[in-house]
Amino acid sequence: MGKSLHATIGDNYGSQKIYYRKSRRYYSWWELALMRHTKGMYMSIPWKLLLKWGINGTSETSYGRQVMKNAWSVYTKEEYCSLADYGYRILVEAITARETYSITCPVLLLCGERDHAGSAKRYNRNWAKFEGYKLCWITDAGHNSNTDSPEQVNNLIELFVGELSSEI
Repeated sequence: MGKSLHATIGDNYGSQKIYYRKSRRYYSWWELALMRHTKGMYMSIPWKLLLKWGINGTSETSYGRQVMKNAWSVYTKEEYCSLADYGYRILVEAITARETYSITCPVLLLCGERDHAGSAKRYNRNWAKFEGYKLCWITDAGHNSNTDSPEQVNNLIELFVGELSSEI
């Protein structure tokens, strides 16, 4: 059998997923504390305002904003806040679990140049700097860079996979 191709490609929040069990050096104590209280914080914000912030805060294009609006429109405020809370709690549990591991496959990090969601830009810069992962900035894109600039994202993924394929 030939070699198999394994790679991890992270797009903003997805790139956080690949680092779940890595040390806490990338997350401040206050970020972890706030993530533990997401539901209470989100429930204190009027639903229309939370929708507006979430939709406008993750996308730079009208298409990206429409994708977010469609995704969020299926939830009630309670459902959305509960889902967000659950996701952040899992992330905090994984970060604070004190388990370590090494990612042994090639990694590509993608981050929108205009990403203003949390600390995603800082996380990506640090992962690239300290772990040696390849980081590509997506021009004119926010947190959901794949909806703001699908052509650029797809081209970068194709190049990355092509480089890996040529190594096999």
